[in-house]
Amino acid sequence: MQQTERLLKERDEARNTLESYVYEMRDKLEDEELKEFYLPEFKETFNQKLEDMEDWLYGDEGFNSSKKVYVEKLKSLSDVGNEIQMRCFEFNNRSEVLSSLAKTIQTYREKSTSQDEAFAHWDDADRKVIVDACDKAEKWMNTVSEALTKTPKHVSPTTKISQIQAAQTELVTSCMPVITKPKPKPKEPEKKEDEKKKEGEEGKEGEEGKKEDENQDGEKMDTDDQQNDDGATPKEDGGEEDSTTKDKKGDTSEPMDTSK
Repeated sequence: MQQTERLLKERDEARNTLESYVYEMRDKLEDEELKEFYLPEFKETFNQKLEDMEDWLYGDEGFNSSKKVYVEKLKSLSDVGNEIQMRCFEFNNRSEVLSSLAKTIQTYREKSTSQDEAFAHWDDADRKVIVDACDKAEKWMNTVSEALTKTPKHVSPTTKISQIQAAQTELVTSCMPVITKPKPKPKEPEKKEDEKKKEGEEGKEGEEGKKEDENQDGEKMDTDDQQNDDGATPKEDGGEEDSTTKDKKGDTSEPMDTSK
């Protein structure tokens, strides 16, 4: 049940789309702007097709046809009618797109010959990539522009805006690896031989000085240990005097009287 309702809804929408297109194109054929993009006899012929389609839509067959039939009939009209609108759109917007392509070519050409510091890291091969891409794009653009200038408004152009935009994209893509090429990192200045020698000598003197300090500390510790082994004890610490000192002072007691 739901599937049947969906199919009927889609069929009605397709029929309404076809009907709307018939009315829309009939009005557009009266638009002064579009008259330059078709011949006078075309209007008469196409108007007749629109009238025939309207009659069919309101007949028994038009009311009871399938979605597929409505879609096919719409395509038969739109293939003709849309061509007119396309010619108008292309003509009105082509100049701006061609100017954009020409500007891009000029910009890249100026960069390829610039002596600006920002491009100083480009070599001749890099600049040639840009020049070749610009030459290719410019040659194509000139050929296309000449052909389009000679194309009457009521004839569909052989080159469309989308193709011109694609040519500009191709130009940018070709030049981008050079445009975005990073600058090389500056090299660190190499040290001169005498500077390297001086640093080596300073390092050697530092090592020798360190060893000398260690030796002096060791000798000092040995001397202190030797003094302690001899029995010398600093008086400030309240320790006992060594035996040599005691002998020099002598015994302070009085001698025994033996005459008695």
